[in-house]
This record gives sequence, C-alpha cells and structure tokens, in this order.
Amino acid sequence: LIMANAIVMAAESQFHGLQLASSMQHASSSNFPDSMWEGAPLAFDISNYLFGVVFLLEVVLKMIGQRARFVVYIWNWIDLAIVALWVVSCFQRT
Repeated sequence: LIMANAIVMAAESQFHGLQLASSMQHASSSNFPDSMWEGAPLAFDISNYLFGVVFLLEVVLKMIGQRARFVVYIWNWIDLAIVALWVVSCFQRT
C-alpha cells in the first residue's frame, strides 16, 4: 500500500512538473498537450483521499488493538503525525 501511494505521488509530481514546463513554454514540454492527462487532477485528488482514509483507518485500528501499548512505539507516533497532517490538510482545502 505504501509503495502504491509512492507511485501515485511520483506520477502526480511528474504531472505537475510537465504542467509547469508547459506553462513556461520550456523546450522539453513541446510534446505535452494540455489534453494529454485531462482527468489527472481529479484522479490524483481521489487517490490521495482514498490512501489517506486507508492510513487513517490503519492508525485507528492500531489504537484500538494496541490500546496503551500504542504510545510505546515510535513508528506509531510517526504514523499518527502523518495522518494528523493529512487530516489538517483536508480541512484546509474546504
């Protein structure tokens, strides 16, 4: 799941880079028509939301399953921080 999210994030970064090059009329962007990835922004938004929800569910299930032991492991704190930042970013978009 983490690898799939990384691949989607890499594709999104590539897309934004191509858009930027096209808007700057860079020579490398001559073969990037605007209609090439028409639905890409929506697809990236949906996939980012789905990955975020799955990771949120993972953290919640870990909290329920591990109870007090959840706070002992540093990786749980890292997961919680990343998911919390995702939730905050979702509220900032709306």
